[in-house]
Amino acid sequence: MTGNRKLRCTDHRGNLTETTENIRRLEVWLGFLKWVLWLAFLILIGMDNSPQ
Repeated sequence: MTGNRKLRCTDHRGNLTETTENIRRLEVWLGFLKWVLWLAFLILIGMDNSPQ
């Protein structure tokens, strides 16, 4: 178990730049998704509150 984990650590250390780039891209995507979900939520609430 520990040996496997150690190997994985060294592997990640080797591809440090790639991982940081992926994490940064993921953070951007998460922020974008949060914005979209928030906007959709507000629009839904607005539609619910508006008289039909």
